[in-house]
Amino acid sequence: MAVVQVDGVTIGHYDSQVRRAIPRVPWITRVEEAYPMFWDWVTDRAQKAEMWFGWDMKKLQKLHNQSGGIYTLQSMYGCEMDGDGDRIQGYGLYGYNGEDFLSFDIETRIWTVSDVRAETLKKRWDSNVDRSQKIKDYLERNCIEYLQKFLDYGKEVLTIKEPPTVKVSYDGLKTLTCRVDGFYPKEIDAVWKKDSEVWEQETLRGGVVPNSDGTFHTWLRLEVDPKDRDLYRCHVDHAALEEALDTAWEEPASIPIIIIIIIIAVLSVLVAHAVLLLWYKRNELPKIISKPFERQPLNTGGTKGQSQPDS
Repeated sequence: MAVVQVDGVTIGHYDSQVRRAIPRVPWITRVEEAYPMFWDWVTDRAQKAEMWFGWDMKKLQKLHNQSGGIYTLQSMYGCEMDGDGDRIQGYGLYGYNGEDFLSFDIETRIWTVSDVRAETLKKRWDSNVDRSQKIKDYLERNCIEYLQKFLDYGKEVLTIKEPPTVKVSYDGLKTLTCRVDGFYPKEIDAVWKKDSEVWEQETLRGGVVPNSDGTFHTWLRLEVDPKDRDLYRCHVDHAALEEALDTAWEEPASIPIIIIIIIIAVLSVLVAHAVLLLWYKRNELPKIISKPFERQPLNTGGTKGQSQPDS
C-alpha cells in the first residue's frame, strides 16, 4: 500500500488491485493541470517500490532465518516547510516490523543504520550512487515544488483549523489516560504536567492517528501514585486554540440525595402495586373461575306502583 499525504491529509493512494495511483480529494485536479503526469509518476514509483520491497523482504527473511508469520517493511519520503515557505528538511526513512531501520542523510547521500539487521541493505544501497543522487534531488527540489503547489491549491481545505477536545480518565488504581481528539492540523503538543512542571517520566504515548473525518486523535498514559493523582494535568497546545488547555481528571459527580430518595419512593410504589396485583390474581381469580353460574329467576310480577293486567 502507498499513500500521498499533505499536512496529514491523504490526497491519493496506490491501488495494488488495479496497479494505479488514484486521487482522493477534488482540489487535486488543479495540481493535475499543472503536472499532468503527476499520478503516472506516483504510479511508477509505487510499482517499483512494490517490486523492490518484495526482493528486500526475501533477503531480510533469508538472512535472519525468518519464515512464516507476517513481516512489514515500510518507507517514507517527504519534506517539510515552515510558515514562511522555507525548507526545513527532507527525509527518507525505512522501518521494519514497526521499528526504525534505515534513514537517508541528504548531505552525505549515505544510509544510516538504526538496526543491525539493516547492514546488508545499507551496503547495497550506499553502493548505488545513482539512486542516492536521485533521492537527494527529489527531496531538495521536486518534493518542495510539489508541496508548494499542493499548499497553494488546497489551502481552503488545508488551512482549516479544528480545536482538540481533551478528556482525562482514571482506571481507579494508578493509571491516568489523556485522550485528545478531533483536532486539525496534525501538529500538536500534548504532555503531562505535575505541579505546573512538565512530567515525562513513565509516560506512554500513542501516535497521532487520522479520524474518518480528516481530523486526528492521540493519547497519553501515565502511571501515578494514587495519593498524587490530583496533582497531574494533561497540557495540550494546538494551532486552533487561543490558549493551551490544562485538563485534570474529575471524579464523576454524585447523584443528589433528594433524587435518590425520589427514585426509591417511586420504585417502592411500583413494587407495592405489583405485589397487590399478584395477590389479587392468586386469591380472587380462582374463586371467580370455580364458582358455577347461577340461573337468575325471571321476574314476571309487576313492581310496586305498577298496575296488574286484568285476569
